[in-house]
Amino acid sequence: MVTLFILAGCGLFLIFSQEARNSAVQGLMLCGQVVIPSLFVFLCLCQWLMTSSGIGWLTRYGKPLFRLLLGSYWQGGTAWLMAVIGGYPMGAVALKQLLAQGMITEEQAKRLTCFLFVPSPAFVITAVGGGLLNSAYSGVLLWGSCIIASLVITVVGCRVKQVKSAATLSPLSVQSMHFTEGVASACQVMLQICGMVVLFRVVIGFLPLLSLPVGISDWVAGILEVTNGCVVMSRYGLPVLAAVLGFGGISAHWQIKGLAGELLPSYSRYSWVRVLQGLLSYMTAHAFCLAFPNAVSTMAIETATAKAEVSWLPAIGLMITCMIFLYSLQTGTKKECKK
Repeated sequence: MVTLFILAGCGLFLIFSQEARNSAVQGLMLCGQVVIPSLFVFLCLCQWLMTSSGIGWLTRYGKPLFRLLLGSYWQGGTAWLMAVIGGYPMGAVALKQLLAQGMITEEQAKRLTCFLFVPSPAFVITAVGGGLLNSAYSGVLLWGSCIIASLVITVVGCRVKQVKSAATLSPLSVQSMHFTEGVASACQVMLQICGMVVLFRVVIGFLPLLSLPVGISDWVAGILEVTNGCVVMSRYGLPVLAAVLGFGGISAHWQIKGLAGELLPSYSRYSWVRVLQGLLSYMTAHAFCLAFPNAVSTMAIETATAKAEVSWLPAIGLMITCMIFLYSLQTGTKKECKK
């Protein structure tokens, strides 16, 4: 059955090759204007932090809070922080690195993979809030809604079923990764993300051929891919937009499935958790709209296309990345000279 669908899709792409090409170009523009500027810097920083002495520092000083929230899964607290900073795929990447370092067990990693799912602040605040809605304040409320929903899902999911904790490694026993290796690893993750964005943008480009009602077509686009979904669903208000960001889109789910591998054996359970997180994000955003009505009244949707603007958050992240790179390069040069 799957083979028939693949062959049918190939035939459809051949028949409507021009439409597929135009959609692919739009997907590449989204990657260049929105996805890469808002995610890449933070992926680099998270990759480097997870394989440096910083992971030991976070584990040691964050243990009381992580144990209070996550119970026997407290070693996964650093992975949740990486997901908060780096966005959707970073949770799965961080869990695989913690598992490889022996800081969590495979049982813990499999369960946490279902819960560590958060959009990055750069994407939500600057790209969606500042770029699409013309209101960074609205972006902050959206991101806050997603954070609260993710935290509730993670805490409840970890508290329902407790497991035996893994022995925490000493920070000195964790093999450090060079900053340049972290950048290379972030590039691989970024390439996979962009590939999914382009693929699903092509699929969304065929929706007009089905002659679906506008509302249904918008919802299908929002369910398939979050970047395109935010563009078409922004007209329905902040809570609906928060639901789209909380669900994340099937494209992001497949990205994490590819990155997590055997840590995510059941996609059906994973998708239901994402639906629940989308609903929680919707309710939290609705409460925020009632508490902060000015965020909605000042929100102005300028265009239905992604905008390429320079924002302060990625710019600061880029400056920090350059400083860390220069420092690591200087340290590595001194070590080579001593040898």
